[in-house]
Amino acid sequence: MTLSEESREFVDHLRLYLLTSGRNEAEVEEITEELEDHLLEAEQEGKSTEHITGKSPEKYMKELAGEMPLDKKQIAGWIQGFILGIVAFLLLGDALEGELSYSLLELIGYPVIALFYLGAIILSFRYVSSKRPTKKKEFTFYAVISGGFMLFMGLIFMDQMLSIPAVWTAGATAEGVILVLSALTLVALLLKWRNFFLVFVALVYYVPPLLMEAAGVQADTSLMVEAFLPLGLILLYIVIHTFMEKRKQTT
Repeated sequence: MTLSEESREFVDHLRLYLLTSGRNEAEVEEITEELEDHLLEAEQEGKSTEHITGKSPEKYMKELAGEMPLDKKQIAGWIQGFILGIVAFLLLGDALEGELSYSLLELIGYPVIALFYLGAIILSFRYVSSKRPTKKKEFTFYAVISGGFMLFMGLIFMDQMLSIPAVWTAGATAEGVILVLSALTLVALLLKWRNFFLVFVALVYYVPPLLMEAAGVQADTSLMVEAFLPLGLILLYIVIHTFMEKRKQTT
């Protein structure tokens, strides 16, 4: 016998809430596995999820998180990995286009936006996991998260509009080294996190512009496609991935 869809969804949301609250991943997996056993026993006895969690799933999650210590080392690792991934992602794109030249605004703005973006992702996931909104609202949150990369594009456009002079420009040799290091960094993060999403994002952001440039597409059309196509593909990825995960859990 397997867990009902309601119980499975609660366990998944609890796992997400605890992880985004900075709790140790191994401990979270241990606790959720124990909870799965308790929920399965309760369902076999004809009892609902509320028998284990109470009437307020959000309160249950908060109380459980409060009983677990923060894993500061894990949090620091995630922040470092996220910022490193963002930097490698941006450098890879600029290296492919041969535009490794940055103003002071970009050098300061990229890390600030990366931290803001990470915070927005964490808060969004915690909200979705604890409040359990409707599917429409949940999808809207994921859409906002997916569109977060537009902030980086906005910084680039602002830098160009203000014509801020570059304070650092890479030479030909440096461009080659940065290209290789950025690609290796993304691969290393892929292997560490065991998630294809980062590579998928890189592909949808960088492959279409290269193809359009090779095909001689006009600049205006190219900019429109570069702005909206990646967002649409990322949303499609999230929808398909969510559907496949739920299908896997029910089989």
